[in-house]
Amino acid sequence: MSMSAAAFAVFGRRCQVSTMFQHQRRLVMSQQFPIGSATAATSQALQSLRFQSTATKKKKNNKKKKGAAAEETQKSMSWYETKKAMKKIRSQRYDAQQDRKERLKTRQGSQVNRGTKKKEFDEWFNKRRVYQEIMERKARQAGKEWTLRVGVVLERLPVVTPDIPQWEEDYLDLRQLLDTYGKAYPKELGMDYYPEPGEVLTRKDMLEMLPEGFTPASRITEADRSGDVKTLDRRLNTRVYLTIKQKFQDKSRWTLPTVTVEEDETLLLAAQRAVRLVAGEKFELYCPSNCPMAMDMYVPPNPPQDGSFGIKTFYMRVQYDEGEVDESEQNMYQDYAWLDRSEMVERVLSERGVSTSKFYHYLL
Repeated sequence: MSMSAAAFAVFGRRCQVSTMFQHQRRLVMSQQFPIGSATAATSQALQSLRFQSTATKKKKNNKKKKGAAAEETQKSMSWYETKKAMKKIRSQRYDAQQDRKERLKTRQGSQVNRGTKKKEFDEWFNKRRVYQEIMERKARQAGKEWTLRVGVVLERLPVVTPDIPQWEEDYLDLRQLLDTYGKAYPKELGMDYYPEPGEVLTRKDMLEMLPEGFTPASRITEADRSGDVKTLDRRLNTRVYLTIKQKFQDKSRWTLPTVTVEEDETLLLAAQRAVRLVAGEKFELYCPSNCPMAMDMYVPPNPPQDGSFGIKTFYMRVQYDEGEVDESEQNMYQDYAWLDRSEMVERVLSERGVSTSKFYHYLL
């Protein structure tokens, strides 16, 4: 047999094997999917797969063409022109990103403002934490100790419930209306229950039903109207804190009662002593924890005379139980007041700046 005849025989054998394989594949496919049993969903799926594969091939080819064209263009450009072109591309990408952010603001259900409060806190706290770590390292390098002080966050809890926003009051009225009438079904359904018309009482209606001569106490007290901040009978719907005004480096400023921790004294005992020094011995407290809630550092510009590196102030939270401030102890401070968080933050902001006012905002 000649070489050409042998090659022709091998080629024919391969064609025969390929034909047999295709026949067996059609037979298996016909058994799994008989003719006439293919559903519309199957045909649609096959068409979508073909379309996707075709679209993917087109995208790849377009990318290859664009890449080749860009390479040819870049080769013909000088170094300066290349840098200028890349800068233009970056500017276009930045502009597109800013346009997208603007569109997201008006998109319904967008979450652009998600995490805004957390980001604001992190920006403030991270700078403060880095400063404290640097001061700790410098204190160790200098081989000096810190002077420990305790600040007292003495709070009076709210006496009445917080004010209800208008939208919440409208929701409660609507909820009461729906609960009164229930669900109304069409009579054609033959349901056994059909709600009867009832009376829906609003907040104003319930106040009018009170017995004659009984008048609810006002949520706004006389101290709120007159601006008296030395009484506990004010701002009943929120927490108020005992604050004092004392002299610090030839300046008067509002702060919390603070004392230096003595030897063999815990932080809680020091906090209780600070309250007694400011409010008197008859002032009763409830102390929920022995653990401080915050810590602040202060490193004076001039080295302290006691040989310490600076001051560490630990803040303890205690709650008012009973008693009045004894003003005969006022020789330790210039003035005192029961302030809520917003009032305290406003005063600290005018005296010591934004960073310290944010500390009191997050502390209280």
